[in-house]
Amino acid sequence: MKKNTIKGALDCFIIPNGTINLSKSTMYNTAEKIENMKKVCELNGTDFDPEKDRIVELWYCGDDFKTNNLCDHGGHVTIDNEECGMGFDTKSYLPCKLFEGHREGDIINVKIPGWIRKNQKLKILYKTTECEDATFDIYLKLNQRDYRYGWHGNFEDVLESIM
Repeated sequence: MKKNTIKGALDCFIIPNGTINLSKSTMYNTAEKIENMKKVCELNGTDFDPEKDRIVELWYCGDDFKTNNLCDHGGHVTIDNEECGMGFDTKSYLPCKLFEGHREGDIINVKIPGWIRKNQKLKILYKTTECEDATFDIYLKLNQRDYRYGWHGNFEDVLESIM
């Protein structure tokens, strides 16, 4: 499979349901989630320890990927004049450690493993064998206040409150 690198910008906000320690999780596909968190951390120059590192659920929105909720509704990107579906292998989760020291309104660069699908006749929102692997080089704006759970506070306050 060809490896694609796709750059873009997204806003993100926290779904304030708490954070997750994957070593104690009974979530579906926990082993896969651990591997995906290790991949995202490796791409971002750090490591992931499922015993001590927690993950947080996020929603992503933005025009670069033509989406108002990437995780639930997918996104689209144009490659070589072709509309492609796309998604993140990490789904709606990222390690909390990627946000340490950052605040509401900060724009951080995060690399996230994912996939693209070039044949958009099949409006499928999940990874299949027809997909190509991709690394998304994202400028992620921490933007809790402008979205669904804005009344919970600033990004950093919400993250601290659910830890």
